[in-house]
Amino acid sequence: MADASWESPLAPGSAQPPGAPPRPWRLSGRLLVLDPADRLLLIRARDPEYPELGEWWEVPGGGVDPGEDTVAAAVREVREETGVAIAASDLIPAAVWWSEVTYLWLGQRRWSRQAVHLACPAATPEVVAELAYTPDEGATFLGADWIPVSELDRLPRTFPDGIARTLPRLRAGERVDTGFAVWC
Repeated sequence: MADASWESPLAPGSAQPPGAPPRPWRLSGRLLVLDPADRLLLIRARDPEYPELGEWWEVPGGGVDPGEDTVAAAVREVREETGVAIAASDLIPAAVWWSEVTYLWLGQRRWSRQAVHLACPAATPEVVAELAYTPDEGATFLGADWIPVSELDRLPRTFPDGIARTLPRLRAGERVDTGFAVWC
């Protein structure tokens, strides 16, 4: 039950980025979780295969499984990667931020169509589940934390790029499509 917009991640007739694998790319659901204290839930990560990339902070999320939509995938991934349970009713139903991105991770070039959703629960969600990292995530993720929105622009790197400058637009109700990006 993937989003209909996944059928054509690039505009009809547009060129495939050089070196891109055949379509479809992997569809991912991510979730920006903002608590009442104006903090964003992010995961600190690094890639053991590319230590020169350093560390970054990323929005929890990952691949959409068969039978899921991007909302269900984002909620599931937040619980697996941070232990935090988010009610689907706390989400804006439609994705607020779309992008297509290629990045290096664990020795491979990856390609993803990202649907980023926004959740603003009435109370700061507590950790309710044990982390359920895949072996690859276990090698990469260093922990999750609530980062004050006022400090996002001080983070050295974020995934996706531009969280600090995009978040105010999303909070104002704008839907954003940042197009194609090469993250690393």
